[in-house]
Amino acid sequence: MEAAGGVAIRRPLSEALFDRGGPIVAGLVLAGAMRLAGVYWDIAWHIDLTRDTFFSPPHLLIYSGVLLTLTITVYPVVRAVLRGSPVDLPVGWRLLGLGAAVIILAAPFDELWHRAYGIDVTIWSPPHLTGILAGLLTLLGLVAFTAEWAGARLVTRPRWLDLLFVHYGGAALAGVTVILAEYEFQASFGGNRVYAAAFHGFEPLLYPAILGGVGVLTMVAASRLISFPGGATAAAVWFTVLRLLIWAELSALGRTVPDLPLIIPAAAVLDAILHLTGGRLFGALAGGAVAGAVLGYFVQPPYGAVSPLSSVLAAAAAAVFGALVGDGLGHSIRGLFRRKAV
Repeated sequence: MEAAGGVAIRRPLSEALFDRGGPIVAGLVLAGAMRLAGVYWDIAWHIDLTRDTFFSPPHLLIYSGVLLTLTITVYPVVRAVLRGSPVDLPVGWRLLGLGAAVIILAAPFDELWHRAYGIDVTIWSPPHLTGILAGLLTLLGLVAFTAEWAGARLVTRPRWLDLLFVHYGGAALAGVTVILAEYEFQASFGGNRVYAAAFHGFEPLLYPAILGGVGVLTMVAASRLISFPGGATAAAVWFTVLRLLIWAELSALGRTVPDLPLIIPAAAVLDAILHLTGGRLFGALAGGAVAGAVLGYFVQPPYGAVSPLSSVLAAAAAAVFGALVGDGLGHSIRGLFRRKAV
């Protein structure tokens, strides 16, 4: 608080948040890691042990991460309101709070869903999808806040900021593949070990199509936010590391482990085309189409009589749309850097 002419002037909340940007980002990254580790543990827990209780160990890890996110985002707001400070929330902060709140609401929604319809064995139930998408919204809020903080406080762009965006890109890829976990986890049904998606009768081509769309979307957005060449590849490599860490976590716990989708070749192709086309939108769309085709070849459906050509075409078609959205999203977040550093 400063004084001007005997009148107390309280600093806007956004300025206080940007002053503490480093510890805030570190805490939110930790919370995100807890949620990601808990979600994959929970999926494996359901496969091996079916549904236990609301307070199962994976659930406790997930909601510990959610509560940490909610505490970090809500406490400064409540404190500012009580002090009478101007509450001008950054865009990223609003997304963070909304995502954390929706995840919290997804918990009783899931409990009510089970009481009304019994125990479900699919990730694609409404409460599960609500929680997963809310988690991705929280990550998007963290990315946006990081860009706003960097624009407000960093005069030059340090290398660690690029590495932070590499982590965000890898974490986003790990987050979006949660939606497709039933194509990557096998479970025992009637004494046979089959993919959960096959047991539920899910369309096999949805796997390359959805992964092509959201995967290329994430990689294009990451390439727009990372200043050094090869940003999409760096994010894909870090995604692979994160998934290997999840594999190690589940193996140590004695739980079923998922398959690992190979997306690094697609990311490398995307980076090469973006470089050759000078990073233009045309390059993003062309690169997205080719990267989607490569991705479709390497992540063909794990079951069903599906030709490689069908997988390639499904992923490529979805990837063009993903590249368009990812390009717009990446440029929008980059625009948050333009605030003059103080």
